[in-house]
Amino acid sequence: MTAVEVFVDEAGSARLVGQSHFTRTRSEISTTFLYEPGYLADGGMSIDPVLLLVSGSEHQPGLVRAFAREVEISLLPVREVGKRSRRGEGIGVCSHAE
Repeated sequence: MTAVEVFVDEAGSARLVGQSHFTRTRSEISTTFLYEPGYLADGGMSIDPVLLLVSGSEHQPGLVRAFAREVEISLLPVREVGKRSRRGEGIGVCSHAE
């Protein structure tokens, strides 16, 4: 399983949106997402149509589209991920393999 903290860029400042966990089996991947309570309380917006603005974890089979590009980026060498992160555009991720 890989745990990921998800941030959104708001006027040049990173805001924690929630945490996602990706689980891989032999031929499949699944996504579990949990919005940060403060993000929900402050009127945060949904980051993907399949991720409703609810407290509690949401499980989705497959890879949620909001993360598809970021997961590809995380497969790049670390220096490339760092370059990408410094741009501060859109959704960003910080992954922690478990």
